[in-house]
Amino acid sequence: RSSVDGGRPLEDALRELRPPPFFKQRDMLMRHVRTWTAADLSAAVVRCAEAAKSARLNSALEDAIAERLVLNLVQIAARGKQSAVGARR
Repeated sequence: RSSVDGGRPLEDALRELRPPPFFKQRDMLMRHVRTWTAADLSAAVVRCAEAAKSARLNSALEDAIAERLVLNLVQIAARGKQSAVGARR
C-alpha cells in the first residue's frame, strides 16, 4: 500500500512483493489495495489491538468483542470501497 501511495503503479508494486502473490490471488489482492487506504489499514490495526486488549481483560465477553471487531472492520472496508468507486468515476 505504501508503494502505491508513494506514486508507484499497482502492477509494479505487486511485482516487487516477496514472496510474490499466488497468481490466483493477484486480482483479489489488487482489489484490496484499491479498497484499503493507509489510513483505513491503520484504523483497522488500532481496532484489532483494542479488541485484543479488551478480550484479554474481559474473557467472558470475548465473543461479543470479536463480533464487534468484525463489524467495525466491515464498516471500514465498506467506507474504503465507496471511496475507491467514487475515485474511479
